[in-house]
Amino acid sequence: METKVEDKQRYLLVEVASNRLDVAVAPEFKQRIADIPLAERKVILDLSKVPFVDSTGLGALLSLLRQIAQNKGALRIAGLTEQVKSMFMLVRMNKVFDIYDSVSEAERGW
Repeated sequence: METKVEDKQRYLLVEVASNRLDVAVAPEFKQRIADIPLAERKVILDLSKVPFVDSTGLGALLSLLRQIAQNKGALRIAGLTEQVKSMFMLVRMNKVFDIYDSVSEAERGW
C-alpha cells in the first residue's frame, strides 16, 4: 500500500494507492495514518485509486474518522469509485462520512 501525504496549508491531502482496502492491508493503512500528525487538522482522504473496500477497510476508515474528530479535526473523503461508493451507500456510510466526487470539490470551503 502506498500513501502520499501533502500539506496544502489549509488541509492535509492523503492519497491512498492500493488495489484494495481490506483485511489484508487495513492494519498497514492504520499504521501509516497513525504516523501522520492529525491534531486539529482538516484532512482530505483521496481514495480514487482504491477500487475495492471491504468491511475491515470501512472499520479502518471509521477509526481514522474517530481519531481525527477526537483531535478536533475534520475528514472529507474524495474520489470514490462507483463500486466503493455503492458499498458506502449499502452500509449507509455515506451518512457518516463527508463524501465528495473529487479532491477539488472536497477542498472548497476550506
